[in-house]
Amino acid sequence: REKNQLEPLDDRNQHWNDEKARERIDQIQQFAKSDASSVFQLLLKNAPLQADKNSTDGKTDTHHHATTLTKHQFQTSLTALSTRIHYPTILPLAASMLLVGSSVGVISPVMPFVAENLNLSSTQYGIVVSSFALMKMMGNVPSAILVERHGRKPYLVHSLFLVGAGVAGIGLSQDWMQLSLCRMTIGLGVAALTT
Repeated sequence: REKNQLEPLDDRNQHWNDEKARERIDQIQQFAKSDASSVFQLLLKNAPLQADKNSTDGKTDTHHHATTLTKHQFQTSLTALSTRIHYPTILPLAASMLLVGSSVGVISPVMPFVAENLNLSSTQYGIVVSSFALMKMMGNVPSAILVERHGRKPYLVHSLFLVGAGVAGIGLSQDWMQLSLCRMTIGLGVAALTT
C-alpha cells in the first residue's frame, strides 16, 4: 500500500522533468532558429546582387532583394565573410592566446628546477605536472555549459585572471600541494579560455 501512495508522486516528478526537458528543447530550438536566421541574413546581405532577368525594358534591376541564395551567391558571400579580418576583435584575442600559451609553455621547462628547489619526489612531481591536465579535462564541460548560458566574452576575460593567478602562485609556492593547486587553477583558466 505504501508503494501505491508513492507512485503518483513519482509520476508527477517524471511529468515535471519531462515538461522541463521539453521547455529546454524548445528554448534550444528557438536559439537555433534565431542563429540560423541571423547567419542567413548576413549571407544574404553580403551576397552579390543578381540581375533581374525578368526586366521588361531590357535594363537589369540590380536593386532587387532576393529572399533566397543561389549556390554561387552562397559561396561568394561565405568567401567574402571568411576572408574579411576584423582587427579590433582579432588582435586582442590573438594577443591573449599568445600570452596564455607562452605563460603555460614557459612553465613546463622550468618545472624540473622548481621541483629540485622544493625537493619534490618523483611521485609529487608527477602529481604537480598532471594536475594541470586533470583540471583542464574536468573543467571543459562546465566551462562549455557556462559559455552557452552567458556568452563567450566574460569567460575570455575572467579566465585570464585565473591563468595569471595560477602562474603567479607557482612563483610563491612553498610545497608540492600549493604547486599542484596553482597548476589546477591554470588548468581551469585554460579550460574556460579555450572552450
